[in-house]
Amino acid sequence: MLPDLKEIARKRKELGLTQNGLAKLTGVSRSWIAKVETEPQRLMPSYAQAKRVFDQLEKQEKARTVKMKLMKSLTVGEIHNAKIEYADVSERIEEVWGRMKRNCYSQLPVRENGRIVGSLTERGIVGKIMETDQQDLRDVKVRDAMEDPFPMISVRTPIFAIVDLLRNTQAVMSFDGQKTVGIVTNTDLGKVFELT
Repeated sequence: MLPDLKEIARKRKELGLTQNGLAKLTGVSRSWIAKVETEPQRLMPSYAQAKRVFDQLEKQEKARTVKMKLMKSLTVGEIHNAKIEYADVSERIEEVWGRMKRNCYSQLPVRENGRIVGSLTERGIVGKIMETDQQDLRDVKVRDAMEDPFPMISVRTPIFAIVDLLRNTQAVMSFDGQKTVGIVTNTDLGKVFELT
């Protein structure tokens, strides 16, 4: 016996799947998924179609559970990048931008006298460029375009705890004791694939 068809929408949304995404996974049309979700009493799907959808939802739920267990077992210290490139508040943005471009960085922590005092992001640089007269651009310093420092997270923090944080900030800094030891960006979250 299959679950109630109303469960399709709830489970799909819980898994973060779009109607189109679920349709591709199951081989049914997106319009079929939409009709089942909005008018389940009017659509009488075949048992085979409904079973295929519920089987795929169950498969996705199991995969999510495995992923969450993995994310809970791995820590920030296992994925952070221990090579941290910094910008200094007194550097010119033009120089730092070139370094960021060469090294494929979209953000850097900013230091002053060895202490982290802010962050520099592509977004912040572009914002500063837009508000600065062209003749003054070459003289703009990092201190004039820097944003708040990235959040600091212990190396022992489980990875799943920083996922939402990285949706709202471009990086987090990792520390061990009193020492900053790494940086984690969304790119570093991809290391989960290498560790499984």
